[in-house]
Amino acid sequence: MDIKQLEAFSATARFKSFSKAADFLYLSQPTVSAHIHNLEKELGGPLINRRSQQFKLTDLGESILQKAIYLLQTRDEIYEVSRARSQSSSLGIIIAASTIPAEYLLPDVISEFMCSDLTVHFKVLEKNSEDAIEMVRHDLCDIGVVGTFINFYDLTYKKLLDDELFFVTSFASDIDPVVSINDLMDIPFVLREERSGTYMALKDALKDAGSNISHLNNIMVMGSNEGIKSIIEKNRYMACLSGFCVKRELKEGSLKKIVVKNVNPHRSFYLTYLKNKIFTPAQSRFIDSITDMGRAR
Repeated sequence: MDIKQLEAFSATARFKSFSKAADFLYLSQPTVSAHIHNLEKELGGPLINRRSQQFKLTDLGESILQKAIYLLQTRDEIYEVSRARSQSSSLGIIIAASTIPAEYLLPDVISEFMCSDLTVHFKVLEKNSEDAIEMVRHDLCDIGVVGTFINFYDLTYKKLLDDELFFVTSFASDIDPVVSINDLMDIPFVLREERSGTYMALKDALKDAGSNISHLNNIMVMGSNEGIKSIIEKNRYMACLSGFCVKRELKEGSLKKIVVKNVNPHRSFYLTYLKNKIFTPAQSRFIDSITDMGRAR
């Protein structure tokens, strides 16, 4: 039995005609008839009642038809997956990354990787952590680099590095350098969006300290770290941002760090991908490179 025999039988049953099946398959009618005859010999009985004046399948033909259709559909799905993977490979490496990795970590790793391999093309899709993980789960990218861990059965996670989050404000702000949680609740605060890793890390830290993120004097929610830094520099508000994000501003003095007693927000960055996913050689090399980045920091 081969796929061409099943294809000839399925098409003949669909059109109820040997000649129409032959036209559909771009074959001669004798070839279609031969495929079906050989299939009948292998299965041990007729699939089509040739004595009937109207086209009619035998009982064996009826029982075989649905299985033949299923096998042909599976064949088509295999080809579709192969075409999709080929298109993905032609793009090189597609990465869904949360904001901090996309803006502050991946550019250096990608630049270094491309110094040794200019044939690989990258596409980095900046998302919040939850959305990036969902893209990985639905195989819309090759890998994800995210700032939170959501334990799905179909994903593999590898920890890359840790990130300490800082409470920061404008250098000109009159906020005390050390404040209590109660003091924090009175300070105008700018938050990242709820699905971001930064938000979730701050939420967990406040919960560990016996407080709640909903008690903050939240005046604004923004999806951009750069936008938050600009807002708090000009208006002397406070925010909680990644150490990677505010490293330059703290060094230059445009922002200053505020210590909140007993609140120490932190999180880790993870590489994530589908379990049992087969990577191209270039993708495997890049995974090694980004893993080495985590070890070096």
